[in-house]
Amino acid sequence: MAAQGSNSYDVAIVGASYVGLTVAMRLTALNLRVLLLDELCIKQRVRDISLSKVGRDQQINEPSRLFAIAQGSLNMYERCGLKFDNEAAPIKHIRVSQESPEVVLELDPSDVGHKQFGVMLEERILLEKLASKVLSDDKICIMSAVTMKRIEVTPHAVNLSLEDSAQQELLLTVKLIIAADGKRSWIRQHYQIPTYSFDYGQYAVICDILHEKSHRFTACEKFLKHGAFAILPKHIQRESSIVWVVDEEKYDQVYGLPNFQLFELIKQLFGPQLGTLSLLSNIKVFPLQLVHAKRYIAHRCALVGDAAHSIHPITGQGLNLGLRDVDALVNLIAEQLRLGLDVGSSIMLQRYESLRASDNQLMIECTHNVNMLFASTLPVLIALRTLGLKHLNDMQQMKQWILKYAMSC
Repeated sequence: MAAQGSNSYDVAIVGASYVGLTVAMRLTALNLRVLLLDELCIKQRVRDISLSKVGRDQQINEPSRLFAIAQGSLNMYERCGLKFDNEAAPIKHIRVSQESPEVVLELDPSDVGHKQFGVMLEERILLEKLASKVLSDDKICIMSAVTMKRIEVTPHAVNLSLEDSAQQELLLTVKLIIAADGKRSWIRQHYQIPTYSFDYGQYAVICDILHEKSHRFTACEKFLKHGAFAILPKHIQRESSIVWVVDEEKYDQVYGLPNFQLFELIKQLFGPQLGTLSLLSNIKVFPLQLVHAKRYIAHRCALVGDAAHSIHPITGQGLNLGLRDVDALVNLIAEQLRLGLDVGSSIMLQRYESLRASDNQLMIECTHNVNMLFASTLPVLIALRTLGLKHLNDMQQMKQWILKYAMSC
């Protein structure tokens, strides 16, 4: 437990989005004094995402942000009492295809003894559930609308200087900082932790669609000349989200097109398999970049989630990596408490970095290489990926390892 005093805490979590809220929820079981800090009011953050679903003209929605929650991550949330029931789409089948030469790979969860690979869940629903859980827990102290100003490190604690909305200074003492403040992490920058960045020269085109027939909870990924085209099932069986990755050449062709013209291109790529298509949302475009911290720890500080790694969406593993960070860190903190040891010790933090750096690096390299492989027009790489897709179904042990790893099982 922390030293006595209203401004002393065991753990301060900086950032109250998905990963930060998950850390807070997990730590409440450990009888710690937990502080959750965020620049925004948590209720306002939830409200902003809910309102963003309706465009300014009040006639067309903003596209959903769907998370692929792997089965292992889903199991963790369920152990914490979070149930998504009819609000999530179970991923019951995955179809991977290549445009030229044409190859199709079918993946089924029964290949690894499961009924589903995980679920597709809207950002809004996940944030609402997590916020409700955390806000109702009186063991978590929440400070919203505060800005980090200074960090002073001492051998046995960290002193934080914050500024509230009234520009009043707040002084706090904590044993451990958990940085969950995203891709542009202030904590990471303050500790001068360097990053490796890579601009893919690609853009994600996203929208929601309505189709005539049920998607049957099948996720599809088509690898096309200019990038990947993913069809992600939503919990309503006649609705899906599209994530179309385009290279700079294709981006130059589609940038500035009105929604109806861009949707015509999307319909051509989607194909006729689910009948007539209608556009349910605006179409948004954003650039894709890899950012990976070269260290995950500093003095009494651990990076988690996007503060440590922000990856390409092609494998849908970004959030799951963050949740694996959380699981590893919380388990190590629990072990420290059982042994009566310091929750911010350098030895524990080094163990955390060792555990997570190798796993994250493996996923980052897999994601990076899959993207580069399927984006390549080199004949030798086209032949290699074609051979791999054709024969993966016959390589049962390899397929099972890949699926179990992706499912966090």
